[in-house]
Amino acid sequence: ALQDVDFLDAGFLSPYNIAGAKFSPSGSLFFIPEAPINGVPLAKSIDVFDVHRQRLALQIALPEPLVTGLNAMCLDDTGSKIFALSQSGITIAQLAFVPLSIASVSPSEASAGTAISIRGSGFQNGAQILLNSIPVQTTYVDANTLRATIPAGLTGPIQVLVTNPDGGSYKYDDAFTVQ
Repeated sequence: ALQDVDFLDAGFLSPYNIAGAKFSPSGSLFFIPEAPINGVPLAKSIDVFDVHRQRLALQIALPEPLVTGLNAMCLDDTGSKIFALSQSGITIAQLAFVPLSIASVSPSEASAGTAISIRGSGFQNGAQILLNSIPVQTTYVDANTLRATIPAGLTGPIQVLVTNPDGGSYKYDDAFTVQ
């Protein structure tokens, strides 16, 4: 069952939730093995939280419990493959999709004509970026990085909207500032 738990303040489960947890390579997603309850190692799922929105983005069911008390999980460089120590060996989970999310835009302050990098997760080749609703030429670097150049006429806090070719989109208000 999905729980509405703020991963930064998970109450009595906090010490267990952080053990073995991993950030995606871009830092936009936080992967947390299911917490033991009353010391019973259940860990048959991994919750994936969107760091910016602080919401559950995905829950991954595992075929068997993970080994508890160890740092039993690691991710590949895209966050799409999970390697976990399970009770009978290694479980490899290949995600059908990585949740679309944005972690950061750099630089955080820029001017027109400056190239920006958007780091996140789940970007697809052909993704498009809108800056304050203005479409900009987008360069797909990899599943975690997009690049664009700030057009003339933008000032102040900038909203970034990334839209993948499959129709998924992600909005980040006040992602950076144009001077």
